[in-house]
Amino acid sequence: MSESESRRLFRKLTVENWRAHDGTADQIVNIKPDGSTSEISDDQWAALILETELSTRVPEDIRNLFEVAQGVLCYGAMFYPLYTLGSEQLYRVFEAALQHKCTQLSSPPNVQTFSQALSWIQARGLLLEKRYNQWEAARHLRNMANHADRQSICDPTMAVGNLRIASELIDGLFE
Repeated sequence: MSESESRRLFRKLTVENWRAHDGTADQIVNIKPDGSTSEISDDQWAALILETELSTRVPEDIRNLFEVAQGVLCYGAMFYPLYTLGSEQLYRVFEAALQHKCTQLSSPPNVQTFSQALSWIQARGLLLEKRYNQWEAARHLRNMANHADRQSICDPTMAVGNLRIASELIDGLFE
């Protein structure tokens, strides 16, 4: 095994295994109220991912982008790095939602970047400080993902958490 293969944080796809469940996340379990655990099936995991939806107040284009991220996360059970790609797609959804809100509010033409849109929205008092900090964190994560120099891996629990946070923040933007 080469040094790069020994540092691999995910399975190498082959013609023989590309359709098989990726056992990397098999440690995910359902914790019951009494503290006992049980295995969680791929269908249960997908249901957990798909139960998070955006409000119908959110523009359809943004909801469609969000659903793509959900779909990618569902397929993480087949290829573990898709949890990371789904999370990275959510950062693009954040940016698109901000830009859409800026367009709705007739922002000036010089409001073009994620940072500019976030600052413009914040200056109008549309985000509480806590929400602004969460949006700013999403912007930083988006920048890290877009300017990566190595593969990062997001675990499934983080990915579902990112999905829920994205839903809350984006819904809040369009209340």
